[in-house]
Amino acid sequence: MGVKKKLKKMLGLGSADEKSSLSRKNSTRGTMKQTKRKQKQTAETNENGLKLGFMILNSDYSKSNSHSNLKGVPTDGVLMEEMLTSYHEVVIVTDTSDIEKQVKELCEKHKNSHIECLHFHYSGHGVDNATIQVDSKKKATVTPSGDCLVGCNGSLYSVHDLKQELLKCNPGRLVLTLDSCRNTNSRGSSTETVRLRYKKAISNQDQQRIAVIYGTSDLHTASDTNTFTHELHRVYTEENGEIPILEIVRKVNQSWADRKIEQMCKHDIGEVGNNWNYFMWPTANTIKAKKENITEPKLIDNKERDQADMKKDIEDSVLQSIFKRLKEVEEKQAKKEEQSETDVSVQSRKRKQATLSRIPSKSRKTAQPNSHYTTV
Repeated sequence: MGVKKKLKKMLGLGSADEKSSLSRKNSTRGTMKQTKRKQKQTAETNENGLKLGFMILNSDYSKSNSHSNLKGVPTDGVLMEEMLTSYHEVVIVTDTSDIEKQVKELCEKHKNSHIECLHFHYSGHGVDNATIQVDSKKKATVTPSGDCLVGCNGSLYSVHDLKQELLKCNPGRLVLTLDSCRNTNSRGSSTETVRLRYKKAISNQDQQRIAVIYGTSDLHTASDTNTFTHELHRVYTEENGEIPILEIVRKVNQSWADRKIEQMCKHDIGEVGNNWNYFMWPTANTIKAKKENITEPKLIDNKERDQADMKKDIEDSVLQSIFKRLKEVEEKQAKKEEQSETDVSVQSRKRKQATLSRIPSKSRKTAQPNSHYTTV
């Protein structure tokens, strides 16, 4: 089904039959739509693992006293589903108040699955909760802190808790795209709360498997019209359906800037060495630098670099020594030639004087006065 047809159905622009096929019930549990892709190759799935997509799309906040409905979320869902077409299975949950419950159900179902890549996408309201409420009887916080997803009844679910729960599926890679606001909580006197369950830190080893892409920067709101998902789909189309994950933020932000839209996305990726350098999203393929006959530059460690520098210094020193020696030889030769010329000149004068001294004095003619003149 094309994107335009899906949008028409989700926005209520199709026929009566088409509308009924995509109707949703607004219950606490939400509506679960599970789209199982054709198993492309069973051998490939068994060898490389499952590519699993999980989407939560919250647009109807009529049960919340402090959050408005989001018209752009259904479109986000259609676009994200299109971008995840290479995944073996995509689970879509719409308009749920209990986000934590939906996440737990998915993780329980796939706790024994071999998952190569798990992509979680959320479109809906979000907050950066800076106000902590304390239950004096239970001696525990009843509100999470930091980035939170907002259920349709206004309840909060911490992004930290979300990552902890999704890691229970033990995916090779965990990618999260969160298209929601990140501004501070402005719910006023509302008593909608959620307990912060996990206080332990995520291990460094697990952090290396996680890539989180936020639809906006810290403490900023997100647009419901020019959404992050919409802009990501634009870049996805321009890049022919595959983007290096480390370039997503740069390309999306540039696309927004080109269209004069003031919003910036950010990412939080556990980079160690080149562990994410060649990871392509959304295909989860790993592309080496040798693609299209481009050779990957050889990395030289410090020891090899020092040896190469030392060798070059020795070669330069030898050449300088040779040039210096040649110059000395040339100068010595020039002095020798100059001295030789001087010696030849001196010897020539000496021979001339010696020749004159050997002529007898009698044989030398004395000048006589002219006989034609009378001596006075």
